[in-house]
Amino acid sequence: TMVNFCAVVGCGNRSDRPRDSELSFYRLPAVIVHQGEQTHQLSQKRRDLWLARIHREDLGPTKHPYTRVCSRHFISGKPSSLYEELSPDWAPSKFLGGAPESSFSGAEERYERALLRREKKRQSDGRFNSLSKEPRLEPEELTVSVGCQTTTTEVDITKLQEERNRLMQEVEVLKSTNEQLSSQCAQLAHENANYAAK
Repeated sequence: TMVNFCAVVGCGNRSDRPRDSELSFYRLPAVIVHQGEQTHQLSQKRRDLWLARIHREDLGPTKHPYTRVCSRHFISGKPSSLYEELSPDWAPSKFLGGAPESSFSGAEERYERALLRREKKRQSDGRFNSLSKEPRLEPEELTVSVGCQTTTTEVDITKLQEERNRLMQEVEVLKSTNEQLSSQCAQLAHENANYAAK
């Protein structure tokens, strides 16, 4: 089996050591190019941030496919999803050899506050509750774990995308119906004018 090495400056964790057997090793995030410009830009931004936090000048593009970061450098033990940009685990943030630890202090608390603000806004808007027939999670059901928040957010995004697609199809059907009715009205008006002229 291939031995994984953590690329973060000052971290000597390796996958072949018994003392490091509990660690996971994560690849450098890929730049996504075929899912729209916004996803491309966000994935490029994330990759650049990972490289900046790894802080290795000898890490050229040819080494990127083999670059790994161990779970020790993430608050939850694993990176969050691409779309959780506010998460402190969007990029490595713990025990970084090239950056002072204080530069990331409070990141988890800021993220939790942002999640609470988002949930309050959803509740006050009421828009999200009416979009889906699925039951919504109440704040007390949400866990503090970043990993769970990421999963919940991906599920919410998927549901919203499905609902959007359904509504777009409904709009197309209504447009078609409107065109048919307009055509029928024009035809009736023409027939009415012909009848009145006789």
